[in-house]
Amino acid sequence: MLRVSSLLVVAAAHWPESRGPWFGDLGDLPSILGLATSKLSASTRMGACTLISKSTICDDTGRGEPVQRLVFQPSVGNCMNINTALRQVVMVRGRMYSPTPCRVDNTFDLIIRVYRNGTVSRWLDSVTPGTAVELTPFPPKLPANRRNPGPRVGLVAYGVGITELYWTAVEELKDPKVEQVVLLYATRTLDEQAVYGPELDELAQKEPRFRLVRLLSRECSPVALSGRVNATLLSDVFPWSHEQWRSTARFTAAGSKEMMTATYEWLAELGYPPDSSKLIRDLSFASFFGSR
Repeated sequence: MLRVSSLLVVAAAHWPESRGPWFGDLGDLPSILGLATSKLSASTRMGACTLISKSTICDDTGRGEPVQRLVFQPSVGNCMNINTALRQVVMVRGRMYSPTPCRVDNTFDLIIRVYRNGTVSRWLDSVTPGTAVELTPFPPKLPANRRNPGPRVGLVAYGVGITELYWTAVEELKDPKVEQVVLLYATRTLDEQAVYGPELDELAQKEPRFRLVRLLSRECSPVALSGRVNATLLSDVFPWSHEQWRSTARFTAAGSKEMMTATYEWLAELGYPPDSSKLIRDLSFASFFGSR
């Protein structure tokens, strides 16, 4: 068995990009060990996936960090069997990304923000169509009870965190016991909400149980709220803190570690304890290694 010290050394070399989403949902120690174990174990590797095409979803000229759609196809005999709705991700050079489900032609997308100082995101942006990229599922399996169902679902997506939570919303709406799914989509500008913008509008039109709330922090728009996420705003967007409904509400946030931590703290202030109100349970140390 690998020594813990060895795992920590490898994990330190493959820490997630500081401004990207997805880090922090596992808890610090399981995240570190999980990253290292996934990196060192070849048994979970999907193999090379070929980049088919790439396109820009949002230029974001003010920020200088565009959002790109990369279309991949696994090698013959492989498929992308990743449950993004339960926040499972793939790793590319030690960084975590949320893929879309596989289409009928066995292609899938990675939607990434190209950070100015993002080593891996900038490398992915430089990859040309026809090039093969190694992807590793993380973790290889998920506990059967990771989803903590409830009739009221609140989702808070910060920026490209929407690449996870759009699919979570779609999956939750497949459950007939779910009565409401409310998604708060927070970005700096309206242009940034082009990521999954058409898909979200379509979902809102066809599914009466789904409500989309847009929030902009750097500009005003008649189709969105203005400001930043805080406890007061969460109380207004998710009006379930009354004793009658509080225990039936479940929440998930996607964004940077700091954003997610702050969101769960605000929700706790409103009477939603993280241990029981998280829609997607954290992967505990025991359950993570038990799933292998």
